[in-house]
Amino acid sequence: MTRDLLLITRVVLVVLLTGFFIPSQNPFGHYPPYQGNAQGAMPQSLQEKMQRLRVLVERLQQQDVDLQPVGDVMQDFEPLVQQQKFREAEAVVDRAFKIAQDLASSAARQTGPPPSLQKKMRSLQALIEKRQQAGGDMKTIGDVMQGLQPLMDQQKFSEAEALADRALSLLS
Repeated sequence: MTRDLLLITRVVLVVLLTGFFIPSQNPFGHYPPYQGNAQGAMPQSLQEKMQRLRVLVERLQQQDVDLQPVGDVMQDFEPLVQQQKFREAEAVVDRAFKIAQDLASSAARQTGPPPSLQKKMRSLQALIEKRQQAGGDMKTIGDVMQGLQPLMDQQKFSEAEALADRALSLLS
């Protein structure tokens, strides 16, 4: 359930952020570049901030960082732009960018797997030991687990966690 919510949040965030940079899908693509106080034009500063946020979000996605806090803030963005409240929309993007920067610095400090994966690995190890002691078949679980170490080495923790979930379900 939590994983589904995370996936949906990421999709919404990516769609929202990329929607402003893909002309065919950009609902604001028909606006001319911002010139002074022209009615309906999205300010250049807002466009630039959205671009910086998009780049940071893409980098965080590659690091499997949970972007839900950014998505929560960005849900207010589109209505503000539609109402041409660009100053308020820019403040929303500033808040989202600050949160994304905090997430990036937190991700940079993380040196190992997240606690949820560590817990699953401990559970998995205990279940494997039980099955081995009981003389159970280990081939199926071994096949699943052979891909775990490369994922851990590459710090692809969300993929490793999905593999651990699969192994746990096989052992249950």
